[in-house]
Amino acid sequence: MRHQDILFVRNEELYINLPKKTINIMRYASLASPRYSHVLKTDDDCYVRVAKLVHLVQKLERDGQGMLYIGRQENSHGFFPIRDPASKWYIPYRDMPDDVVPWKAV
Repeated sequence: MRHQDILFVRNEELYINLPKKTINIMRYASLASPRYSHVLKTDDDCYVRVAKLVHLVQKLERDGQGMLYIGRQENSHGFFPIRDPASKWYIPYRDMPDDVVPWKAV
């Protein structure tokens, strides 16, 4: 690694573990402070618009925004758990009993 700026987190690679992976990355970054001023968590199936991201971060810094977590929601109604056991994104009722989870609850 040229810049020593990639962090690998040990988690079983399951969709249900994504929140845990994100929390572990943020925890590591906060404990390693002030080594990191910014953290980007992404996956190999995501596309990052770097120029737009840099512009947004610079604007937020100018506006005096402190720590901030940014994400993108797929719809305005909430999160719809996938119930098909054959799906990569399967979430059983025992883990998430609601059919629609409002964003404020996620």
